[in-house]
Amino acid sequence: MKIINRERLAQDGFVLIRGLLDQRIEGGNVMAFDVAEALHNIPCGQNDFTENMTAERLVELGDKYPEHKQLQRLLGWITTE
Repeated sequence: MKIINRERLAQDGFVLIRGLLDQRIEGGNVMAFDVAEALHNIPCGQNDFTENMTAERLVELGDKYPEHKQLQRLLGWITTE
């Protein structure tokens, strides 16, 4: 798995977390914590291990919350090639 754009993934992820925490976006605090945990290891520089770990955690969240549109949009920054 590969992150297409780390900066946009981080930006969109933090917007999602903020929206969840202030209840502008459905999902609540538990989902905000899940997203924060998944994004915790966004790699800086070339680090294939943490990049793959971040991508895998986000894909797992996509499976856990398949109907959540904002999360599915966030997954658009990941390729499973």
